Amino acid sequence: MAAWFLGNLYSTYDQTISLDFEVNEASPTAPVSFSTGQITALVGTGISMVMLEIPLRGMVMFIPQPNNNVIVEFGDLSWTYTPGAGGGPLNVFVNQIGTPSFATSAPSTMTASPGQICLAYNVLASSSLNSAWDAWNVADGNLSTCWSSSAYVNQPMQGAAPYIQLDFQGSCILSRVILYPRWDAPNGGGTQKQPLCFPSQFYIEGVPAPINSPALYSSSPGFTVPQSLQVGVCIAIPEPTAAAYEGVQVYGQTLTTDGSQTLYFQLAEIGVYSSVIAAQATASSFFQGLSQWSANNLTDGQFQNSWSSDYWTTTSGSTWVTLDLSAPTPFDTVVLYPRWAPPAGAPNGTPSVRGFPITFTFLGSSDNVNWNELLSISNFASPTQSTGIAFPLGNQFYRYIQLNITATGSDGSGTPIAQLLQMEVLLG
Repeated sequence: MAAWFLGNLYSTYDQTISLDFEVNEASPTAPVSFSTGQITALVGTGISMVMLEIPLRGMVMFIPQPNNNVIVEFGDLSWTYTPGAGGGPLNVFVNQIGTPSFATSAPSTMTASPGQICLAYNVLASSSLNSAWDAWNVADGNLSTCWSSSAYVNQPMQGAAPYIQLDFQGSCILSRVILYPRWDAPNGGGTQKQPLCFPSQFYIEGVPAPINSPALYSSSPGFTVPQSLQVGVCIAIPEPTAAAYEGVQVYGQTLTTDGSQTLYFQLAEIGVYSSVIAAQATASSFFQGLSQWSANNLTDGQFQNSWSSDYWTTTSGSTWVTLDLSAPTPFDTVVLYPRWAPPAGAPNGTPSVRGFPITFTFLGSSDNVNWNELLSISNFASPTQSTGIAFPLGNQFYRYIQLNITATGSDGSGTPIAQLLQMEVLLG
């Protein structure tokens, strides 16, 4: 059953988070209700307002039930929302009571809508460096806070790799796992930020892991993450491997340093998704008008055929891809999967990333005419892996998303051409 969710709410030192639920009912004669004494209901003409005060940290999930009821879950706490006869939308206002620290991946106001995220209510780790590097940092919605394992002088022994584990509220289909690296200046010199302590070899398992079954994903040795900015590594778990699990574990097999001689396993954030937002893709062009290179390939979920623009006549040009989500939809991440192939004209050549954008902008629109810039990137270093690259865009609410490319790589021929295997939109 699909779930609704507000997002990641995190409060330190047991501060109280207030969630104000405003339900606009078509009929004022049947007010909404919550089946708990912890909520104060304010009922007005056509409007019902309720407030939850939550002195914990975690994520809020809305689970549709028969008769349009909705169960609201937060960790081990649960409430039932019963709409009135009007069945109006559930609008959520997030407020903080008390003093800092408060972070949320949800906008200050949003309408509950079908979501895809697997909700973490508990985080465990094999070790943590200290309280500042707590395991909960990977689930606080804040890319500037990180979890770190204890320090290692040598690489961990086989079977003793450090790990971090997210437990879900119930079971969840593991379809996409995004790992965000620590993004900081190296220890011991330099001010240029870069990804630090991301394992050069790692694997991902579901919890509980089936006996004698391979990992959901195992990286090759020498794995590297993009160096240009803090983006996530998105692992697509193929069917039928993408099954329901109660949690997910990430193991760091081969560790890297923070610029010193000491080894760590560090992550800023982990996102786990059960599905992606459905979309239809169009593009300004596709290679020689051939259907096998059309924009439809970007959203078919098959990871087989790619979209390709025509060859560019100069090193700088303009090519765009637009995704239509069918209706205004909340989202916060776009994932680009690079085309991984031999060079053009050499089918037996060594595969690598081909035609990945170098300078590009993400735009959002409600009408496919007026566009707002969401993120602009220049001189993005070509990825060296075939895994997806997750670009965090903040909390957005649009029907159309456009990727506008003004500089791009090559397919191995030396001539600029824009190519992508998949383009996905996620709501976290």
